[in-house]
Amino acid sequence: MPGGQFLETLLENMGDAVISWTVSGEIVTWNKAAEQLLGYRRGEVIGRNVALLVPRDRLHEHEQLIQQVLQNGGSMELITLRLRIDGEPLPVSLVLSRLDDPEGKVMGLGCVLRSHLQTAQLIDHLLSRAHTDALTGVLNRAGIEERLAAGRALDATSHHAIMFIDLDGFKQVNDEAGHRQGDQLLRQCARRIRAHLDDDHLLARWGGDEFVVLHENLSNAPLAARLATESFCGRLLDVLRPAYELGERRYSCPASIGACCYRPLEIQGSDALEIADLAMYQAKAGGKNAFRVATAPRRGFNLPLNPSAAAG
Repeated sequence: MPGGQFLETLLENMGDAVISWTVSGEIVTWNKAAEQLLGYRRGEVIGRNVALLVPRDRLHEHEQLIQQVLQNGGSMELITLRLRIDGEPLPVSLVLSRLDDPEGKVMGLGCVLRSHLQTAQLIDHLLSRAHTDALTGVLNRAGIEERLAAGRALDATSHHAIMFIDLDGFKQVNDEAGHRQGDQLLRQCARRIRAHLDDDHLLARWGGDEFVVLHENLSNAPLAARLATESFCGRLLDVLRPAYELGERRYSCPASIGACCYRPLEIQGSDALEIADLAMYQAKAGGKNAFRVATAPRRGFNLPLNPSAAAG
């Protein structure tokens, strides 16, 4: 069997969907698994632009990933959404590679896709008993760590923000009122924060009197993401400033908050959390009841000398 015919037969019998397109985006390869996965027959897509498979809110991600692979070569893997013929978004795992001819000239891009419906169940998994804080009912440390690890695949290009929250004066509450009242304060604190979150936020108890908020899908623009983070941190300070009613007494436990804006393409979520932790200590050293926001650098991380700051 000639080599070209062998390769064509191999592609047709692969279990994963295989698609390729030119540098200008015209689809040239569409195997049988692609037909089964996305519903289009080969004749319906050959010659059409690959962007027809991309949800509108993922076009920026799609363009950035193509640009990065075309510039750097190699492959890139992520979990994202692609559109079926009926317009329904389908979670897929995707490996995108640059295709070069024997002389090294770029011919186009190749993509291997497979269904990744598990992604749609990720949040349910994170909220399972193993990932839930028994005291407050929010995610625990293991749960938020898993979500941060998944962040690079789930949404690689938009800015996220991670916020590290520490309650000022909590030890005094425990010493004066006892651990049972301290636990009640932590429950009230979690309820206050959770009441001000939306679908793009995740709340976790890191341990003791420390909480973490992850704000995903902020913006593709760095300045807009930073301003949104500063605004949100200010609102959190306002939410956590009022005293807590514990029995017949009231206790004040305002917060010190450190935050880090980052893109999963540039830095891991766990590293961004370390930056947020350092920023929180700067807020605490600066007088407490305040926040500091740092922006993650592209390589490595050093807390900026002058992160933006605000105090309540």
